Amino acid sequence: MRNTKKKFWKKVYRYNDCLVWTGLTNEFGYGRWTYRGKGWKTHRLVWYWKYGPIPKGLFVCHTCDNPPCVRIEHLFLGTHQDNIDDAVRKGRASGGMNGGGVRKIDFRMALRIAAIYETGKFSHRDLAVVLGVAHGTIRNAIIYSRHVAT
Repeated sequence: MRNTKKKFWKKVYRYNDCLVWTGLTNEFGYGRWTYRGKGWKTHRLVWYWKYGPIPKGLFVCHTCDNPPCVRIEHLFLGTHQDNIDDAVRKGRASGGMNGGGVRKIDFRMALRIAAIYETGKFSHRDLAVVLGVAHGTIRNAIIYSRHVAT
């Protein structure tokens, strides 16, 4: 069965000001979708549908810093340096518990996330979407809190 634009948009819902992809994501929280036999990150695919091919060497970046967001108004083209500069300007480039990646949560928040997860009411994905962080960030928070507790 072919993946179509109509099927794509059925996996998107509004959360705050973002349009959040709820389907398959990679370890960094970016949506994944196969379109016409090619694997895409969902935000890049939305850009492609709206504007055409993405010039070589450019990134499709998020103004909202929410990896699963596919709202075209939250996306912009930029170089790798533009993306780094954006992260620095927004205070996301200092590293932290994600192994030197983007800092999204502190240790207190990691403990709170783990406590919520342990109730069994929410999945990693649910927490990632609600908090606007990558799925891996949630996983790392839970691992970190278990390590701290031992």
